[in-house]
Amino acid sequence: MKGVATIRLADGRVRRAELHWDEAHGIGRKEVKRKRYPARKLSMARSSGTRFAVCIDNSGYPASLDLHKIYRVLPDREAEEDGDIRIVDESGEDYLFEADRFLPVDLPPKTERVLNRSFARFGAETR
Repeated sequence: MKGVATIRLADGRVRRAELHWDEAHGIGRKEVKRKRYPARKLSMARSSGTRFAVCIDNSGYPASLDLHKIYRVLPDREAEEDGDIRIVDESGEDYLFEADRFLPVDLPPKTERVLNRSFARFGAETR
């Protein structure tokens, strides 16, 4: 399910956000994830390279985030200003999560190329 609601961020600010509600079939967990803030344009500046981060806290999102897994990070300046990070999670879609749930990782260039090719191939197969 999708909807728009007024939410309070960890720092106390109040924002309107598009929320997605997911039920993890088989494990009975329900998650509410932030997709974006509709009042502002999504600013996803082109990055010189794909960024990656490892999940260090998946509490509240066991179906969306695997602990200790490396995730692709999409650039989003507004999200970063709010202390968030835009991650392509287990659903294959990008969502906002608190940045302190992740640690950025620097990968060797060859590893980044292989991962980027893999993401491109996976994305083409799921369309």
